[in-house]
Amino acid sequence: MAEKVTVHGIVSDARGKPLAMIRVLAIQEGREVERKYTSDDGSYSFELPKGLTTLSFDTHGTLINARDWHPSVVTNIDTNVEGMYLRCDRVLMKGGTAASDEACVDALAGYM
Repeated sequence: MAEKVTVHGIVSDARGKPLAMIRVLAIQEGREVERKYTSDDGSYSFELPKGLTTLSFDTHGTLINARDWHPSVVTNIDTNVEGMYLRCDRVLMKGGTAASDEACVDALAGYM
């Protein structure tokens, strides 16, 4: 098994529109191990050591419309996979909206 895995994905809104400049943090054992921002097509990618990882998808103050979105989406993934690639797409919701039950749970985790 490889020592690292490439985690990649797309961040979009509930209508499927890709979101640029969303901060993606990878946290392992309580410390930030990687930070990226989504590109114009909503994509991100980074290599991580294998292990339990928390990903945080977050708007930030430099975005003109940052206050329009729920504060963040947080998800836990296990990068102990057979292959070298792991895909993790996420949907951000506008404040006051609910895209799906799964997206609501992600947003609630961001508030907690």
